[in-house]
Amino acid sequence: MNHWSYVESNPVNLTDPTGHKPFSLGYVEGYSEGGGIGQGNFGGEEIVYDYATMTRARFKYSGTVGGILTSVGWSVYVGGIIGFGYELDKVQSTQIRSDYEGWSTGFYIGGGPKELPHGIGVSVGGGYFQSQTSNVKGTFKYFSAGAGLVPLEIVGFESDYIIDPQSLPGDDSGVEFYADASGRVNRGKLISDILTGDHSPIGNLFGIAFGGQHRFSQIGAVLVAAAAFEEFHHQYELYYGCPRLIGPPDPHSDPLRDPFNIPLP
Repeated sequence: MNHWSYVESNPVNLTDPTGHKPFSLGYVEGYSEGGGIGQGNFGGEEIVYDYATMTRARFKYSGTVGGILTSVGWSVYVGGIIGFGYELDKVQSTQIRSDYEGWSTGFYIGGGPKELPHGIGVSVGGGYFQSQTSNVKGTFKYFSAGAGLVPLEIVGFESDYIIDPQSLPGDDSGVEFYADASGRVNRGKLISDILTGDHSPIGNLFGIAFGGQHRFSQIGAVLVAAAAFEEFHHQYELYYGCPRLIGPPDPHSDPLRDPFNIPLP
């Protein structure tokens, strides 16, 4: 096993003694624009990868921000996600829609130089977000550019997400699958789409320059999650003698469990 990849390229802060459990079950990158003085409005778009169901979708959102906020501008961000759900009775699941759509809340903290030429300022920082039910949670880092009055920002936000059904190839559900009907994962396409920023709101070149390390850190998470996903479907076929799932196992007698119901690191 690759000791570097299996701790998501962050061996200083993360450990993975067995190499069989991904730390995160999703990846996100996107942009937002807006702001205000004290409070304001913002909106943006995200590409979201769900390793629990081996899917991705692109979302639009809008919301409000408030706190120590004295700027208006544009920002890009990348982050990791935990808490995505897994449907035991479906191979190709669109649960990413129900898990991610709707209201979420969070905060971010950042700062940068107080003043740059032409009244433009830049800042970097990080933040946290969670869904309305608190099931899906994530952290992110961001880079922003705009016009501001102070070099520090501590901001809370609330945003409403809706899937964009026409943003990805495939059907009109807005969800693209990386696993076929037998449960086999197309690792090559999944990793390639992440690394190249396929259909990403922040593009390829800018995405590599800002979030390249975070994109490469997903390789290990993808490989571990794909192995768990395929192993579960293989064991299910052996147990039931059927390659497609025919219903959720009996939680009292069936030894098979949600392969991604794992403790947080």
